[in-house]
Amino acid sequence: MAATHYSEARTMERGLRRLGGESREEFKRKVLRLRRHFEQFNVDVSELCQWLMGLRPSGKGGGVATKEFWEFFLEPERFLKDEKKEESDKYRRIVFDVAAGLDGESSKADVRLSRPVVDSACEVGRLPLTSTAARLFERLGALDASSRQVLLKAGAE
Repeated sequence: MAATHYSEARTMERGLRRLGGESREEFKRKVLRLRRHFEQFNVDVSELCQWLMGLRPSGKGGGVATKEFWEFFLEPERFLKDEKKEESDKYRRIVFDVAAGLDGESSKADVRLSRPVVDSACEVGRLPLTSTAARLFERLGALDASSRQVLLKAGAE
């Protein structure tokens, strides 16, 4: 594999600049699109956190039935065997997908989780959603699994 001159550290320091030959209008459209994605990401993470806070054991939607889901969502590593800990974000997404009704049978098939975690995720899925949470889940359902996984990790942190 060839060595690269790419430096991740520079990415955050580098300003936005037009590409060679790119029109000012095209550049502005790209910047506006980037800004909208960034803002939507922040809104989605905020709404996800709001929904999750309602599920905490002392929250209005939380309780004994949601405790396992809540704890797994925040710290999936505690529930996974050593060989699976490096994939904790994937398991967090799968459990969330079950709770949000976004699960495909294929994602559940390749994952073996403890019965209490799965049961708790199913209980969370039976709870009524606020209109905000319903819109959030609709948006999240339209995302691919890897994009949803990034959002969920941000929300958990």
